[in-house]
Amino acid sequence: FALLFQNDLFCQLWREEIAVQKIISVAAVSKQIWPNAYSHIQELMDSLHKRTIKLSTVDRYLAQYTSQADLDGILRELNTALNKCLKCEIDDKWIPAVVENIVQYRSLKKYEKAAKTFLCLKEKMNLTGDFKEIETLACKVNISMKDQTLQAIDGNLISAAKFLEHLVSDYQSSKMKCLESYVDCQDVVQWIRKETKDVGDLQSFVN
Repeated sequence: FALLFQNDLFCQLWREEIAVQKIISVAAVSKQIWPNAYSHIQELMDSLHKRTIKLSTVDRYLAQYTSQADLDGILRELNTALNKCLKCEIDDKWIPAVVENIVQYRSLKKYEKAAKTFLCLKEKMNLTGDFKEIETLACKVNISMKDQTLQAIDGNLISAAKFLEHLVSDYQSSKMKCLESYVDCQDVVQWIRKETKDVGDLQSFVN
């Protein structure tokens, strides 16, 4: 049990349980705070293992672990502590895949704008082709996604994200800005096409 109290995530849950108690006593700790915190942390780890955890819960409890190494470390530490409490064999083979899934979820957020820009360009330019993956990404990566589980981060989303990755990377950000500017000016371009009949009209517009 001592190992649990060395884990920051468990201590966070412990403090939350204390906060809801109006009177703190030894009896409250043993009969309410400890059982609730222990049950909560078990449910949290079980939902991570099964990938049924809500993305809003991932953000709430794991946002502070920004690096993949920190996230992996805190989950392994907690998993070890829980397994020792239950006196069962430590199974941590599932953790790397879950950590990778969480990292993928976080990366998807920065691709949302790029996906929506592409779809806007498709609409304005009447482009044809297979935009299904990008449409899925733009649809899912929004506020409503918080109610979805980690299982929602599937191969289709990751595939679309990889397609957009080079556009939003630091060294290629100028490409994304250029594309956004191009989309933004399409209404003006279409208006000019409609209102100008020949080169003379266009010259007058420019002047």
